[in-house]
Amino acid sequence: MPTLRAPPTLTALAILMPVLGAVPTGTALAQDVLYEHEVVQDASKVGLGWFSSSEVRPNKNFRRVDDFTLTSDAAVGSVVWWGQSSGDFANDLSNFTSFTIEFYTSRVTGGGELRPTRNPFATETFALTDVATEATGRIATHGGIEHRFSADLTSSVDLTGGEIYFFSVSAAHVDPALDAFQWSDAEEVNGYGGSWSYTDEQWQMFQDTDSAFQLIAVPAPGALGMLGMSTVLLCRRTR
Repeated sequence: MPTLRAPPTLTALAILMPVLGAVPTGTALAQDVLYEHEVVQDASKVGLGWFSSSEVRPNKNFRRVDDFTLTSDAAVGSVVWWGQSSGDFANDLSNFTSFTIEFYTSRVTGGGELRPTRNPFATETFALTDVATEATGRIATHGGIEHRFSADLTSSVDLTGGEIYFFSVSAAHVDPALDAFQWSDAEEVNGYGGSWSYTDEQWQMFQDTDSAFQLIAVPAPGALGMLGMSTVLLCRRTR
């Protein structure tokens, strides 16, 4: 009787990743990190961040943006970010129903100040169940559990190298009067970001700590096929 073997595990498949030059992110195969603001590393600073809501709230009534510039033209296929509940009522993600991703071009005001445009040129909303979420094991001083989030865009976003853009991620709520989403601070300091005030209906801009996120390139043509072929070969070897 032939010996039955278990199907290849994720650990086994990971052996193939150096060949493909890829790391799993979100729900699909990720490629190069086009841009990164590394999440703050000091555990005592977990929970510091800007509130970012996709809708009007009675308090913490803002949507956050952060600036970035690529060195060359590229297409974004997935995004990663870090954050947590404000912890006023619950420390988990139970008050959030979806996340909205937005990309804005920039403009300069008559006073010479950098601003995002009023409306994004690319946007997509993901139900919380369609976002890959992972608790990092770190707890904010206010009790919120820090999470790493990732989502694959339905349509890639084409960006031009050297252009100043703004990226936003915000959350919608079960109850807007309860916990707000806090987009975690990044290691970088003195970047340029801002918040849309739903009360004033305008951007409030700051030179401040950046927010933690990654922009991931669209997978190279054939990369998914290579993974599939390698998986088949691995399965054959384990029989």
